[in-house]
Amino acid sequence: MSKKISLKGWHIACVFILFAIAMAIAISYFYIYPDKGTSYFANYNQTIENELNRLIATQQEVDTTITKISESKSYTLEDPYIMVNPYGISPLSALIIFETTDEVSVSVSINDLYVTTVEPTTSHIIPIYGLYSNANNIVTLATSDGLTKTLEIVTTSYNDDTKSFELNDLVVENNYYFLLGDVTRNDSRLRGFDYNSNLVFYLDLSYVSSIAWTSNEHFYVGYNSKSSYGNTDASDLCLEMDYLGKIYSVDTDTSVLNPTYNLTIENGTYQGINHNFYADNIANYKVTTVSYEGITFTEHESVLTEDIAGYLNDADIYDGEFSLLANGKVLNITIPSGNKDTDLILVPQDGNYTYVYNLSQRTNNIVTNLSGKYALFLRINDEYYSLMTILNN
Repeated sequence: MSKKISLKGWHIACVFILFAIAMAIAISYFYIYPDKGTSYFANYNQTIENELNRLIATQQEVDTTITKISESKSYTLEDPYIMVNPYGISPLSALIIFETTDEVSVSVSINDLYVTTVEPTTSHIIPIYGLYSNANNIVTLATSDGLTKTLEIVTTSYNDDTKSFELNDLVVENNYYFLLGDVTRNDSRLRGFDYNSNLVFYLDLSYVSSIAWTSNEHFYVGYNSKSSYGNTDASDLCLEMDYLGKIYSVDTDTSVLNPTYNLTIENGTYQGINHNFYADNIANYKVTTVSYEGITFTEHESVLTEDIAGYLNDADIYDGEFSLLANGKVLNITIPSGNKDTDLILVPQDGNYTYVYNLSQRTNNIVTNLSGKYALFLRINDEYYSLMTILNN
């Protein structure tokens, strides 16, 4: 017969004491590290998404896919890989990827119109721009050793409305006309039309305010995030792009952009430019990493979150007006305050260090390499205030 074992009172007391100690440690941990579950990241905080960061991250994933497809050497001229709208924002474009045994150049014709010749290589990544919308486009590739392949690329319909404006009055023959507008609206689109007013380019990117060209294959746009709607204090960024929608560089210097809007259509303000998609000869398409070379990162102070956690937990809610825009590595913050000693505080959800940016004697733009989620606070004259806002960077 087994003997029953009973817990004495002091055993039970020890269990409760150990449990109480464990709870105290857990509570202390959550108090010291706000990234683990306090109101810093509660659902009632407004969240600002960094759309440009998300777009660039997606494009980097596409670059990886393009490289893998090309390096696999699995596709031939007879059976090429076709990637329509590769970067997701230029619906009337495509990439054609294939291998040839010999190093050959490739001439490209789109809908029976010769457009360019691509440099000799054995690994071909050929950019295709200027497809008709809502059409079965015929693309013909002819190699310098006499081989030919005809492909069909199907597109859907997009906005080709030019209101009462007659494009062929302004389009130079054998050129294309690029139209941006209505630029008084923050959701204006950049479109391109051929001599017969057919839509052949559409950049599905909102909040583009201006355009300028660098070469036949690259152009600049002035861009701001969706959060900029109605905010006249926000500064544009300058994005360098190609017709596939690929972003090459991001800069705070917008001096290359021409702010002159030379068209008025039904009281709307537009910008129109004659240009061509292709040079006579182009390079094989190469994936590149987006450059921030023109940007200087803003100096900041790093402090242990645990050292200021008490101040953050006790912070009052900031009841003044402010705006915060997240465009890639650039944060644009506007605080209409007369206080000279003001800091923006970014508290990470993951990590032990908080980042402090002084807002005195500087422009509205903060340029930072930080990624992840951050709860936002202000420190004004040594008093802490919560902006009740989370930056998803």
